[in-house]
Amino acid sequence: MNQYPANAVSEFDWLVPLLGLAVVLLFGCLYIIISRRERPLERLTSLMWAFPAVVVLAVQIVACSHGLYISSKRYLVFSVLLVTCSGFLVFLRGKAADAFCRLSAKSAFALGVLRDVFILFTVVALSFLVLEIPWNDQLEDLAPSFFWINISILTIVVFAAYLLNGRRGLAPSIVVIVCLGVGLAQYYVGLFKGPAIVPSDVFAIGTALSVSSGYDYVFGAAQIVALGLAVAAIGLLAFVRPPAIRELPVKKRVCRFAICFGLGLSLCLGFGCCLSRVSFSDDLGFSRGHWDALGVYRQQGFLGSFITLVQNAQIQIPDGYSEEEAREILGSRTSQYQGEFGQSESRILAENQFNDLKPTVIAVMNESFSDLSIYNCLNSDYSGPARFKGVSDAPYIGYVYASVEGGGTCNS
Repeated sequence: MNQYPANAVSEFDWLVPLLGLAVVLLFGCLYIIISRRERPLERLTSLMWAFPAVVVLAVQIVACSHGLYISSKRYLVFSVLLVTCSGFLVFLRGKAADAFCRLSAKSAFALGVLRDVFILFTVVALSFLVLEIPWNDQLEDLAPSFFWINISILTIVVFAAYLLNGRRGLAPSIVVIVCLGVGLAQYYVGLFKGPAIVPSDVFAIGTALSVSSGYDYVFGAAQIVALGLAVAAIGLLAFVRPPAIRELPVKKRVCRFAICFGLGLSLCLGFGCCLSRVSFSDDLGFSRGHWDALGVYRQQGFLGSFITLVQNAQIQIPDGYSEEEAREILGSRTSQYQGEFGQSESRILAENQFNDLKPTVIAVMNESFSDLSIYNCLNSDYSGPARFKGVSDAPYIGYVYASVEGGGTCNS
């Protein structure tokens, strides 16, 4: 789904999403007029389910009118059709619910479960596409094993949200929105900076937001289609709701909700247990090396790669480690230094000279510097940087072990 040059875009492309928005608003007005007999809460809920379609169509209008859509019109038309159809079909959710009310309790429950399972699996597939296609132009090369692992993660998350929400579609729709947000964020991060989103970026989100206003957020074919797929998934979830069976006692309804919530909670706990015991690198074959993080993400999928980084960022406590013993060793080494090297004649002369001259110290941090001679497996007969190793009077020289905490620069 390649992006097309800007000259392939017409200045009147904004009329396409405008027409879609007009259709959705027209159906909304007709629904308000026709559905006067429905409960006010039911009418309001249906209108709220159409709100994502209205928002996305408005975004598409702004993007096209300001020259921020830079791809072919056919992808725009496809996305607008998806959003428009989803926008007015959600107004039929009340009719679908009435059809279930005419069934017996057992039939309504069984058909409701089958409907929900079908919709949820469809939503899982759409969520995966919404998460991946905005930025991953090598999605067709994703290995089957990595594909199914990513799909399995999304399946667990979507079904857990469905159960925790009492078999309703609201919580799974939030999962879809998060997938869309992450997919678009990864696209723009890759477009502006080049790298992939890593766990440490979560702690630097404030910095990212502070500089985000200086960029132009253009949409290509993949991003505009992802918007359409996300709204289509939300439109399907509008029909996910437990049947309103009138003859079902309140106690049974509460019992069913408690069972669903318990199953959802068990699914979450089981998934958390799995993440703590199964190593994505050692057991599932995900790469530990993330020097080219974006390339690795493309080959393995976003979710699996991100979880791998989270797992590998956790420092395992060595056997026999004691914090008290570590502090004792550090204290003894400090005392040893102060008693020996700290009181040497050269050290005292250096301190006196520094106090007299008060020099300006300039430190150059060169993250591109490396000494490849330490890697014997290269067999390059490279002896290392001569000038660096030729400094005979350097106060300190050696290796530095950087913490995994930070912005990812310790990988250098």
